[in-house]
Amino acid sequence: MKRHAQVFAPRIRFAALCAGRRAAFSDWLGFLVFHRKNIACHMLLAALLWGMCGSGIATAAEARSIEQLTVRVEAATSLPLAVERRMESSVQAIAEQLLLGQKLAAYEERREKDETLIRDVFDRVLVGYTVSEVSITADVNTRIRVTLLPWQDTIEAVETDIAVESLEPPMASLVLKDMEGVDEIYADTLLGLPLAATDWVQGVLKERIQRYLDEHLPEFRADFDIEPGREAKVKLLLYPRLPVIRSVDLSMRSSSIPNFTLLAYRGRMQREANHLLGVPVAFVKRHARELAEDMAHALDEEPGVRALTLQTQVSYRIGEKTAVETRSDTKAWKLRTEGWADIGRKDAKDRDIRFRVHAGKYLSDRDELFYELDFYPQENRWRHFFGYERELFPRWWAALKYDTHEHGSIAAFRTRISPKLQLRYEYRDSERMSEVGLSYYLHGFLRLELVKDEDDEWLRLIGDF
Repeated sequence: MKRHAQVFAPRIRFAALCAGRRAAFSDWLGFLVFHRKNIACHMLLAALLWGMCGSGIATAAEARSIEQLTVRVEAATSLPLAVERRMESSVQAIAEQLLLGQKLAAYEERREKDETLIRDVFDRVLVGYTVSEVSITADVNTRIRVTLLPWQDTIEAVETDIAVESLEPPMASLVLKDMEGVDEIYADTLLGLPLAATDWVQGVLKERIQRYLDEHLPEFRADFDIEPGREAKVKLLLYPRLPVIRSVDLSMRSSSIPNFTLLAYRGRMQREANHLLGVPVAFVKRHARELAEDMAHALDEEPGVRALTLQTQVSYRIGEKTAVETRSDTKAWKLRTEGWADIGRKDAKDRDIRFRVHAGKYLSDRDELFYELDFYPQENRWRHFFGYERELFPRWWAALKYDTHEHGSIAAFRTRISPKLQLRYEYRDSERMSEVGLSYYLHGFLRLELVKDEDDEWLRLIGDF
């Protein structure tokens, strides 16, 4: 029995192994049968997605078009930068009509036609150059390169001559000072340009000159003429813009010396002021400080004014009718002459006409020692005063005087309320009398004062000589 078992045991194991393998194969085959529909669906979906992507890429490639242009103009010799920019703008305008929106996929077929068309159109409007080549590199940002050949004879030097219409030389020189550097515009635009192209470049120059005027000299307009040649000559003429100054009123004042001493210099200063005639109002306003300094310097350099150590300040009220005022003063001493005429005073007693001379020496910017002399022509009588005055606050002064005739002191205060109004107060110890006066400046040489004391009130006309 054992022997039979030993003989059949190997066969039984082999049969079992074969049975197990058949079962595994049957299971695997069943899995394939069960899932074959899902596998087929996945494969179909993958193929569909691949086709869609490929179709999208092809469609996007076909849909690309020209969206932007970059133009470059070159010449065999030097090309002025401003002219180059204008040429590039011209080519840009032509190319935009032809190229923008064109599909890239089909554009190569018409590229040569567009290159020829751009060359022919630009060559017709261009003078002084010949278009030798146009090259288009098509892309979303398409590049266009234009190559030029200049005609013979180019501009090698530029001479600029500037003139100002209807202005006196001092004003014209100030205008030319504002125009310094304008010759660089002509040189930058014309140097290297063919002689035949000077007419074509006029528009470029007009735009550049107008921008320069707007920035440096807006009160003027310009016109120019170009004489072409290897050494080109440019004539630039400047015209004033309205409104201009039509009249000038000059007044000369001094608080340190009698005003009549300045009359000797009035003719000279009137000629200086008349230089403003015909000048644009806005130009004078812009240069008011510089003009005032020049006019003050002209007066201070006069021998007589320099000997008196006067320093002048000039002020303007600028308009078509301009007012110019000069004030010449010194901080060393003070000399004034006045004439008084009282009107309506009850107890005048032949004292309604009076002349006063004031001579003072400044101890500092705020302190003055002075001597005053009053002369009454109707009585042929003199009266002397010695005194001291101090500036307490800006536009407030206090003074103490001694009357040698009455042997009494006088206390005085005065203030400048405004450029036209002055208020004063005096107390005369010898007469035990107070007096108040309110002055109105009719102009620099004449003022009207309303005077009131404890007994009377009247008008006083005061001339500053």
